[in-house]
Amino acid sequence: MTPTRHRAAPMERGSPALRKAGLPLLLLCTSALAGCAGHIPPPDIDYDNAAPAVQASDPPAPVRVVELPKPLPLPGQLKPVGKDSKPEPEAADPTVRVNQANAAARVQPVRNGFINSMQVYPFVDGALYQVYSSPGEITDIALQPGETLVGSGPVAAGDTVRWIIGDTESGTSTGKQVHILVKPTRPELMTNLVINTDRRTYHMELRSTEKTYMASVSWQYPQDQL
Repeated sequence: MTPTRHRAAPMERGSPALRKAGLPLLLLCTSALAGCAGHIPPPDIDYDNAAPAVQASDPPAPVRVVELPKPLPLPGQLKPVGKDSKPEPEAADPTVRVNQANAAARVQPVRNGFINSMQVYPFVDGALYQVYSSPGEITDIALQPGETLVGSGPVAAGDTVRWIIGDTESGTSTGKQVHILVKPTRPELMTNLVINTDRRTYHMELRSTEKTYMASVSWQYPQDQL
């Protein structure tokens, strides 16, 4: 006699028995995961062996060579070394004082100031620059490149009858240069010349000789180099 096999009836999906058995298991797993997430140990930090702070320095600036201003060898500036002597009394005649001031302000051409035939004067306000010329020869007075004449009468001379004075230009654009040309009609003449530009005023004394003349005169400008 063959025994009869009985198959257990399958548990229906969503039965109350399955829900009662799975709910506690789900809560247990959720609690375990929450406990693991909330108890992460902190990282080990060693405060005793911290690296010292180092200040980052900026790279050194490039070296810039600046030329110091050079003293101008003008007349009347050097004083004797020694005991201070009593100052000379001032002349009572004002014409004498004017002549003394003009004599102290005169700047004569020097050997070291020549570049070929051009005399290069150091420019100082109020100086009386000496220019020598001769009949039949033209002396070129060259201004700074880029400098222009201004005013209604930018070039004025005391004697415009016996001195021939004109002006011309060389170069173009910013390199344009003004040239004042002077020529005496005979020797042994003397007059003064004033030139007004957009940068400065030049004062000169023109002297004519028998044969000696200066081919060209120009200036260097120490104040522009500061």
